[in-house]
Amino acid sequence: MRLPSDNAFSFEKLFFYVFISVAVLFISFSILWNANWFFGDDFQLISTTAVGKWAIIGGWLGNGRMWPLGLIDYNILNFFPYGNSALGHYIWNTFTFLLSTFFLLNLFENITNKKHYYLISFCFFTIFASGAFIKTNIDVIYPERILTLLLSIFMYCSFKGRETQQNKYYIIAFLAACYATYCKEPVFGIFAIIALTNLIFETMTAKDKNFNVYLLLNSCIYLTIYYFLIGYKFQIDHSYLKTAASTLSRIEIINVIFSEEHILYPIFLTAVIRSFWVILKKDRKRLFFDGLIFASSTYALAYIFLGLSSSYYFVPCVIIAAPVFLYWLMIAALKKKSLSILLTIVMTSLLIEDFSASVKSVIWHHSRRKNDIKAISFIGNQAINEKTIYAYDVDLAKTGGFYRANVSYRLLLLNLFSSYCLGNSISIKKSGSFSEITQHKVLIYPIENYRGELHKKIRSWLEENNFTTLVEFNNMNIFKFVKINPIKIPFFHSFEPGVINTDLIYVCFGKINKDGAFSMEDSPVIKFKVDNHVNNLLVKCLISFKNYSSTENNIAFQVFVNEEIRSSFAISQNAPQTVSIFIPSALIKPDGMISLKFCQINKPTTEINKPDADTRCGFTFKNISVVYTDKNPDNFLKE
Repeated sequence: MRLPSDNAFSFEKLFFYVFISVAVLFISFSILWNANWFFGDDFQLISTTAVGKWAIIGGWLGNGRMWPLGLIDYNILNFFPYGNSALGHYIWNTFTFLLSTFFLLNLFENITNKKHYYLISFCFFTIFASGAFIKTNIDVIYPERILTLLLSIFMYCSFKGRETQQNKYYIIAFLAACYATYCKEPVFGIFAIIALTNLIFETMTAKDKNFNVYLLLNSCIYLTIYYFLIGYKFQIDHSYLKTAASTLSRIEIINVIFSEEHILYPIFLTAVIRSFWVILKKDRKRLFFDGLIFASSTYALAYIFLGLSSSYYFVPCVIIAAPVFLYWLMIAALKKKSLSILLTIVMTSLLIEDFSASVKSVIWHHSRRKNDIKAISFIGNQAINEKTIYAYDVDLAKTGGFYRANVSYRLLLLNLFSSYCLGNSISIKKSGSFSEITQHKVLIYPIENYRGELHKKIRSWLEENNFTTLVEFNNMNIFKFVKINPIKIPFFHSFEPGVINTDLIYVCFGKINKDGAFSMEDSPVIKFKVDNHVNNLLVKCLISFKNYSSTENNIAFQVFVNEEIRSSFAISQNAPQTVSIFIPSALIKPDGMISLKFCQINKPTTEINKPDADTRCGFTFKNISVVYTDKNPDNFLKE
């Protein structure tokens, strides 16, 4: 194929530099804007480099994990003024991102001989549009950030080493590989696959052979250390996989992963095609790129096998696959340019949704940067103002292992972050009862990520029973009880007949046990006074009943007016009911006092569905109204 003319080439190059400049500025701005800590895994840094301490290599050793060098590069910030701040950490992230871009650009230009800049633009778009690439740079806790840099250095230097046979490139590439191996557990497989591909299928120079032997040896050393330091304990303690691995089947995990990272489709397709050509057709001319695509697909398979589906795990797959795509698109362009354009369009269409997810990720991360530390300060101020901080502890028997770990983990983080932000940790009391939370206390409710329906039910109950949301932030909501009149203290209120009192709300609590029996902790008594004790009265109120069981329950009541039974009714869960109570004038005391007492009937009018375990429930009495009436009670009850 005839190479593009000088004018066409110049236009391509101009387009590329405009594109790469805009992309780099956008990502750099996204990294630096609103620099602040996230409430979450950032605790690894706010307890080390953010306070001038050293991040130690043993930070991620145990529980089946061994990536001791994943965040170790942040130690360099201890040597710089303001390096311990959040902004200092994000400046370092920007620097490593720019270095990665520099080495990738040099690699791509060497592959294309500084031609085909439209294809280089596409390959950078492939990387930047990846669902989690930006995420790993605008947060400080992902080792995939430094892995991107190390893999970029490794690929560039190993490519140059094969071309020039200069020792300096081999040495730098090998050192980058050694560093990267200890940044995430499956990375050893990348270098093992690359080395084996070349050693098995390629006739190479002595330097290339020694380089690949050393890569393989590095992977074997990592595996040996992992086995003796971590692996032999793994059958006893693999709590990370217990809490982090998805409970989905492997087919469901594959569906989730491929729906978030569409670039995996061409990665696996290319790996399968090249396997056929390398093994059966004995095409051994492009083993540098074949080793990369085999390593990329194998790395992805490792996380699928482990049941870990978060998109950021697959960033290294995209990084080492990008040069492969560039090479084969260039080959297609040299043979038939229209084919290269078609392949580029098809792959771009796959990445549009991923790019949209990247933009949403930036927006979400910046909302956390703005709100998380504010929320921590808010909780701290509540504690300083002598308000008791409660954490609601849901019935863990009904939840998975991740929820159990997640709740305890986030409460631990709350103490760590409060110590960092306020200088003092916050005392938090766990409670399984909402009735403990009074007007002078604050409730923290950890959201459970993987059981959304449970969270929706509990939150709905909270809001309907006068918990008001004070603050919302990452996986933690803070509520406070408002307008609550404690059950044990019957309230006194003077009504003006004919007016509905929408502000008057009365809450009580009960319990349904595993046998289906219901009991109220206190029989609610509503007292009020009317001026006229000669006329009959009609009292109406809206009663709602909620519990945490997934079953429907009906609770039957009797209503006593000044100690005399007047009516009975049944209330169904999730079906608020307006109850009408006729009070003849003969039952009204001379001073106008009226007492309404709601008592449970032992045998409800409808059979109660038995919940799986003891279930707390609650009742709300509101919209209470009183009107004078001359109606006959028999006629009224018929209505």
